[in-house]
Amino acid sequence: MGDVGTAWPVLAGTSVAATQMRSMIRRVAPHFRTAVLLGEEGCGGEQVARALHLLSPAKALPFVVLDAAEAERRFAQPQTAPAPERAEGLIYLPEVTRLSRAAQSGLLTMLHGASAWQHQPAQGGIGRGMVRVVAFAGRGLRPVVSAGSFHSELAGALETLRLAIPSIRERADDVPHLLAQVVQSVAEELCQQPAELGDDLLEAAKRFEWPGNLNQMRAVMRRLLERGAGDTLHAEDLTEALEELAQIQPATAGPRMVRLEQVVQEHIRAVLIACNGNKLRAAEVLGISRSTLYRMLETTGFEPDWPMAG
Repeated sequence: MGDVGTAWPVLAGTSVAATQMRSMIRRVAPHFRTAVLLGEEGCGGEQVARALHLLSPAKALPFVVLDAAEAERRFAQPQTAPAPERAEGLIYLPEVTRLSRAAQSGLLTMLHGASAWQHQPAQGGIGRGMVRVVAFAGRGLRPVVSAGSFHSELAGALETLRLAIPSIRERADDVPHLLAQVVQSVAEELCQQPAELGDDLLEAAKRFEWPGNLNQMRAVMRRLLERGAGDTLHAEDLTEALEELAQIQPATAGPRMVRLEQVVQEHIRAVLIACNGNKLRAAEVLGISRSTLYRMLETTGFEPDWPMAG
């Protein structure tokens, strides 16, 4: 698996979790059509998707990333078949759960249409219409389907393959390697020499759980390099950077300039997802009666694709 580990260093490492992840990618990459990536934010979803593409028969075709806004524009008014000039090897959707119902329907139409359209041998036997789709969905699509905000048929079409990406705390042995890669990358962005990582820093980093995963690693290393902490970084530098970021991140986020109704709707949806669609449990968490939750669900316009518990 050295090819993928070299191309995407985030996937390299000696931990059991990293080794199993690479083994799974190698095994399924040549064969899958659609896949859903599971895991925490910042664990390297795009790198996993790129590795799947790199090892697929369609690797010569483009790898395309569509965020929620781009996916909305593309799928809200879908074509019945992909245009030949838009030949793509893999589409990665990092925000699939944010798609509107219209975009979800368009994506499903594309998947159905691609399966039936001009299945001609090309690029290792994959038909011209057989574009692959990989979506990141955190804890999976079933909770958002239960919450009524995701199309059940689309979830079934995407979840033909589910790949779990390990968090950084599950890859403690890989932390020195990951930190070295992050420092190198950030230093290149800042046009400066990468700092050396002291043994004490590496030991402290291995003990830290990194709840923000790679995103937190990048933020910490960028802060240390930007402030010029020295040629060699030590454990106390890491501790100070973590404490400083913990203090400033809530302040820099600022208030969201949206209507209160939108915030309430989003919170109800999030609680329902966390409760796996169980409305009775969600009502208890929200501190309201079940009848009140029913009224609020009617107001938000949620339309579950299968009955929710409670």
